[in-house]
Amino acid sequence: MSEAVAKQSAEANETENVKNPARGWIIAFLFVVSFIGLFSVVPLRKIMVVDFKLIYPSGTATAHLINSFHTPQGAKLAKKQVRELGKFFSFSFLWGFFQCFFTAGDSCGFKDFPTFGLKAHENRFFFDFSATYVGVGMICPYLTTISLLVGAMLSWGIMWPLIDARKGSWYFAELKQSSLHGLKGYRIFIAIAMILGDGLYNFFKALGCTLFVLYRQLLSRDFGTDVLPSSARSSPVITPSLSYDDQRRIRLFLKDQIPTWFAITGYVTIAIISTATLPHIFPQLKWYYAVVIYIIAPPLAFCNAYGAGLTGWSLASPYGKLAIFTTGAWAGASHGGVLAGLAACGVMMNIVSTASDLMQDFKTGYLTLASPRSMFVSQIIGTAMGCIISPCVFWLFYKAYSDLGVPGSEYAAPYALIYRNIAILGVEGFSALPKHCLTLCYAFFVGAIVINGVRDAVGRKWASFIPVPMAMAIPFYLGSYFAIDMCVGSLILFVWQKVNKAKADAFGPAVACGLICGDGIWTLPSSFLALAGEDKYYIFARGTYKVGRKGCDVIITKDKGVSRIHAEIVVDAMTDLHPPKLRIRDCSKYGTFISRNLEQKENVHEFLNKEATLEDGDVVSFGTGNAIYRFHFIPLVFFICSESFRVNQPLQDKISSIGARITHSLTQESTHVLVNQLSQMSEDMVDAILLRKPIVLDSWVEIVAEKGIRAEIPSCSLYAPTLTVGGVSVKVAAPESRDNLVVSSSCSTEETVVADSDVEVETATSIHANATTCADEAIISLSKAEASTATACTEEDIKFVRKTVTPMDHAAVKSEDSCVMSYRDSTHGKTVGRDKVDDSECGNADIIYSQDLVAQDMDIPSNVNATANNGVLNFKRFRKAIAGNTLSGNSFNNLIPFSKYPYRDSDNGSEEMVESVRAEKKRKQMEAIAEDLFNNQKGKRRGVAGSIHGLLSHV
Repeated sequence: MSEAVAKQSAEANETENVKNPARGWIIAFLFVVSFIGLFSVVPLRKIMVVDFKLIYPSGTATAHLINSFHTPQGAKLAKKQVRELGKFFSFSFLWGFFQCFFTAGDSCGFKDFPTFGLKAHENRFFFDFSATYVGVGMICPYLTTISLLVGAMLSWGIMWPLIDARKGSWYFAELKQSSLHGLKGYRIFIAIAMILGDGLYNFFKALGCTLFVLYRQLLSRDFGTDVLPSSARSSPVITPSLSYDDQRRIRLFLKDQIPTWFAITGYVTIAIISTATLPHIFPQLKWYYAVVIYIIAPPLAFCNAYGAGLTGWSLASPYGKLAIFTTGAWAGASHGGVLAGLAACGVMMNIVSTASDLMQDFKTGYLTLASPRSMFVSQIIGTAMGCIISPCVFWLFYKAYSDLGVPGSEYAAPYALIYRNIAILGVEGFSALPKHCLTLCYAFFVGAIVINGVRDAVGRKWASFIPVPMAMAIPFYLGSYFAIDMCVGSLILFVWQKVNKAKADAFGPAVACGLICGDGIWTLPSSFLALAGEDKYYIFARGTYKVGRKGCDVIITKDKGVSRIHAEIVVDAMTDLHPPKLRIRDCSKYGTFISRNLEQKENVHEFLNKEATLEDGDVVSFGTGNAIYRFHFIPLVFFICSESFRVNQPLQDKISSIGARITHSLTQESTHVLVNQLSQMSEDMVDAILLRKPIVLDSWVEIVAEKGIRAEIPSCSLYAPTLTVGGVSVKVAAPESRDNLVVSSSCSTEETVVADSDVEVETATSIHANATTCADEAIISLSKAEASTATACTEEDIKFVRKTVTPMDHAAVKSEDSCVMSYRDSTHGKTVGRDKVDDSECGNADIIYSQDLVAQDMDIPSNVNATANNGVLNFKRFRKAIAGNTLSGNSFNNLIPFSKYPYRDSDNGSEEMVESVRAEKKRKQMEAIAEDLFNNQKGKRRGVAGSIHGLLSHV
């Protein structure tokens, strides 16, 4: 559902059908859908494990392995297996480390070596030296690996070359390789047809077998001599035919009961929470879609758990595809049906897969004499951990690899595109398919069903020589490289078994696990290495900029394949409305490559005159591929708020030269406020300050325009102006330090509580006000693509928050009137504890006040004591003047300023006094908040001053 996958097809890639990954909503989604499957089959555990005596092959194998560890022979064997696992784990990890020295890009190194020649490599026939796939091949059955190889030979060896030869007849020859109307459409949809045919056949087969066996067992049961009672609360009746071990297992399995009412209540409660939450995560997934899913999910979860007990194969994927089709078609294309179908698929698969996994664990616990209640609690704990750990690991890969989900990349995520296109089929039908593609899909769909039927008809002996359609379909899209790796692993195991079958059976799984785990663990440090990027570059002027080694404008040091002068970036003109016209010219030996909209790379060397036009968002790689940069256009809009400030022609020329423009109205597009030394405080200036816009002198523009390209932007704080407020000179502070004081006014009382302590400051800042404005902006940003956080000023990072503040959660500030543009930044203002402030800083400083602005002035002395006449601390509050001419309401013009820091916690004496002070502060603050919440909106707007602490600082 991400934009990276959506852009690979021209259909249904609108905004309502796209949702980019984010850790927050992924964790929330997993928490609301992952636990409900655990409660769906808990009441049926006795029937499934004890009554029906289902095998659950994976759970049974795990139990036998655990039991073998607790025998003398098993303990010795386990030590040897662990030793072998450690050896091959180390080998696999070091092999991954070794490969990185010979990998200079995406298509370089051992992983892309043309083992069988260049022509075979073009059709993805090569051995990529992956320890992971070799280990998987040692674990998978021989039939599975052979099926993968047969599918690769059928598709990439025969079908795709034949269809490609009909380019121009079956589909337009001018289409890009990423277009689903071309060859890629055949690859994806034929693979989907085979997967659906195989999945539906096994679905109805498992469903039919389940219902038939269930019917026969219910008919043949003798309730008078049943092994177990029908009531879970009564004592089990153990028949003499059972062995002593089975009798112990049954007693213990029924000892720690999980009440049926608990399971039903848990399912209904979580379903209600999930139904209310899911529409907030996916607005396209309406609440009634979720209700229908949760109604039909328990029978499907039972069918999947029963089928897994018979065959060991979970059919969660076919159930998910069923949810995609039904929900997507129900929602429709115009209402985000693609995204709704994918979200429904995630909900359904979580329920049915979790149910079968839990039943597998119950079987393991039954055979190992483990408490089923402990198994259930452990499953809940593990699920909760997975809801946090899995998104975090995914996020590491998502940030480390900019081409995640792109075909041909290291992590292509092929099933992401397959599932999305299944959703497109369910929503839009078959009109998007290329010529003859639908006919071929029908043929392979029927072929998958026929092959499965033949496999079941000929029996187990001959079925081992007939390939599995599901496995055959996977290489249709991916290629054959991983199938070759897996066949190598199977060949190693086959030869090992011929030489020494006992050792192969004992140590084969350990060796395979070592190869898989070592290579998998290596991806973590490699991801951190991929996150390390080079500096950003900002281009401010037209001209030609050289890319290469030392002495060039853009210096690249991390790619040995970069030439001395590798390429040239040509900026023909700077403009303030659209991205400037950029060209890149290749001057190198190893080439310069461009990737647009997540498409495959294009070699600039092959373009006319060896140059190509750059657009906003293009990814450019230099040399062998280690130096990857992304181009961004960042607009500069200067707001002129002072009538006395006239922009002369030289300044206008400099502004135009860096591609910026001037506006006389404060809007969302304004990025900076431009002033001179004569500018006065005005209403627009206050609005800009509260909107946290950087305010800079005109000399800042001159400094920026001095160089055409920079590695960093001159700091705005060094060019902040000095303004006059109430006859006092003050200097504008940095935007990130303007939200440390909240003046929360109550419109129905005589007091205004000023929150300024450490605790108050933390609670007084709203979520929106915490975002910091990016002062370092430029026209063109050239940043390392792997370091995705470096592109902090892109469009998706722009968030709009409002200006005027109202009390919210401990006097939090919120906005009402206008908008502010803020960019993600890692810098926030720091709050210093009052006890740590020097005496000079915390001396009694009064507050300058006005109707529009409250500012600090540290020069005016104050003789106001920290306590009132009655000896009660004033807790940093204003008090209204009581006079006959006092205006009604809560105007700041009528407030008498008290001291800013009337006390410090350390001055209060005993701990009891300190606690009483804090309690009184809390009470006063909460009173103001409560009264503000119940006042009318007009009173709120009149009574709120804003976030002012640190807004201005004395010169």
